[in-house]
Formats: sequence, C-alpha cells, structure tokens
Amino acid sequence: MPDDPDAIYDGKSVPSPLVSQTLKQQLDTLDWHPLFTGRCPKCEMAWLQTEHPKDCCGCKYCGWPASQAT
Repeated sequence: MPDDPDAIYDGKSVPSPLVSQTLKQQLDTLDWHPLFTGRCPKCEMAWLQTEHPKDCCGCKYCGWPASQAT
C-alpha cells in the first residue's frame, strides 16, 4: 500500500513491493488456482500434494498445465 511505511531490515529501509494485481484479481486467483484450492481448475479432480512442486502444478488426469493459467 502506498501509505505504508517501508520495513526496516538490518537497519536499512526496505520498500514495500509493488502490487501488480488488483485486490479482486488476487482473490480470484485464490479461488481458482490449484495451489490454493487443491483442485484442477479444468476437470475439478483433487490434487494430493504433500510438498511444494518444483515446476508448479500439472494435472495428471486432464493434462492441464499451470503455465496456461494466466
């Protein structure tokens, strides 16, 4: 947020990161992306994930790749 003061780390000011998405876009991603929902957005199959994926998300049932999710 623009009015938030910068954080301090190791005695130095660290500026807040720029937000590239609106709040609605961020909430839509949370409602849709399998990393947050645990389900494929295309076929709705549950993803049983026990650790963070190295190349992020791919449905073994329908082949949906996260790289097409934008």
